[in-house]
Amino acid sequence: MQYQNKKIKFLCKITVLSILLLFTIVSSAGTFYFKPGVEREEFPNDVEKCLVQAKTTSEYGACMGSKGWLIKDNDTYNNAVQECRKNNGGNYFDCLKNAGFDTQTKFMKDYQPILTEFRTLCDKSEYADLFKKMRCYSNQIKTEDMVDNSKINEVEKVQLLAYMKELAESRKKFVAAHRATGVKYYQKKADYFAYVLYPAEENLSIELYKQRINWGDYNQARKKISTDSQYEQKKMTDDWNAEIENKTKKNNENYALMTKGQVANEQQRAQQELVRKQNEAAANAVANRESQCRFAQSAEYLKFAPGGFFQSMQNANSVFENCMAGIPRQVTTCNKDVMGQVNCVTQ
Repeated sequence: MQYQNKKIKFLCKITVLSILLLFTIVSSAGTFYFKPGVEREEFPNDVEKCLVQAKTTSEYGACMGSKGWLIKDNDTYNNAVQECRKNNGGNYFDCLKNAGFDTQTKFMKDYQPILTEFRTLCDKSEYADLFKKMRCYSNQIKTEDMVDNSKINEVEKVQLLAYMKELAESRKKFVAAHRATGVKYYQKKADYFAYVLYPAEENLSIELYKQRINWGDYNQARKKISTDSQYEQKKMTDDWNAEIENKTKKNNENYALMTKGQVANEQQRAQQELVRKQNEAAANAVANRESQCRFAQSAEYLKFAPGGFFQSMQNANSVFENCMAGIPRQVTTCNKDVMGQVNCVTQ
């Protein structure tokens, strides 16, 4: 189980770094989305859901907010990380939490006591002689351990059975902590531990107990199981990383499309508003001109015309039509001379 020690370091590293590396769809420059104690794959999953629901960036932001995501400042986070790294006297995650960045997931919190329990098991004095033969951590197995031709004795058998019983209890908790996350990646690892790795190690221990193999064979086989386990877990982790990165890339592309569509819609609305204002201005201009032309029509109608009423009406209507058509107004002036003749001049 030496992989557990490496695993917690790996998880810590992922939790700290993934905040800035993966949470890429932000509200503005220098900010990122943050959610306390979030598992790594939750962000791209929530982004995907919100991008389906949202039509605009404001709707997207509201959706992310409803799912518990907060917008944080990059510089504030980076400064907190630097300060907490200097805080060697305290817990790094508690330090970040006090700074407003609770990056420790439920799994990591549940894992700590299990890890402590396992380390305590390795330090138990009653198993000290046993661990000289098999080592508690498989990465501590030495060459001389793998060429040991001796077989397990009766005292070692008693110690081995007691150790296997305690180890099985720790492993149950370890698997349960993985399953409790609800995260597909941890579920897959839990299945691997429960159905592949642990049974293989238990069967190997049974072969040793029954003296079918010696200590050297046992340690060689245990070393190989550990190496194979590291390979399988790395593959699962790489697949998980690739899945998250691909989903993040797709989300970024969809966010860009949404933004582009939003800009296009805003431009369309702006164009429609411009046309509306132009039409409104044109309608107002027509209304104003009609009012002016009606005034000119009325004024023309009141003027003296040689042809009487019908001539006055015809002149007035002509003035109105010409005015509405934008034709310059013709002014007709009529005068009666001393002989009683009427002379009219149109300008």
